Amino acid sequence: MSNSCIVAKITKIFGLNGAVAIQKISSIEKRIELAEYFYLDENLTEKIYVESIIGDKNSLRIHFKGYDSIEKSKALIGRNLYLERQGSLSIPGLSDFDLFYYEILDFEIEYLPFRFCKVSEIFENGSGLVYLSLIIENKEYLVPFSKDFIEKIDKKEKKIVLKRFEAIEPNNIRL
Repeated sequence: MSNSCIVAKITKIFGLNGAVAIQKISSIEKRIELAEYFYLDENLTEKIYVESIIGDKNSLRIHFKGYDSIEKSKALIGRNLYLERQGSLSIPGLSDFDLFYYEILDFEIEYLPFRFCKVSEIFENGSGLVYLSLIIENKEYLVPFSKDFIEKIDKKEKKIVLKRFEAIEPNNIRL
């Protein structure tokens, strides 16, 4: 497992001074807003320093040091921004219900007593709801990541226990 995680993607140039717009991928936005630098590769070798981050939670623009023109910033379009993986246990102020997306992918999901699987994908709808895709016996179950469907999150054991799983209708998967 890599020690990096994707937190954003550079989508376009913003303005004439080389600022870029990003699409956030991180489930914890403060990591992006407080970052002093990012990496441009998952091996964490190509570091790029932040000059300023402007905007709100829906639209962030970043000026990177040394990228002060449209021509220089064009090379960044389409690149991913990475940060070091950091466990949610190590971040003060997070509740037991707060996890990074990459952590969720590493957790065991107990969907019924003593029946386990892993999350295959994570989806967000436009209003901020998160759904976990579970593939069980060639059927996909989209489980809302909410207190209505999550009984317990054990960060130390890396386990999420679901409740009300039987209320979720599956989708058949065509192979």
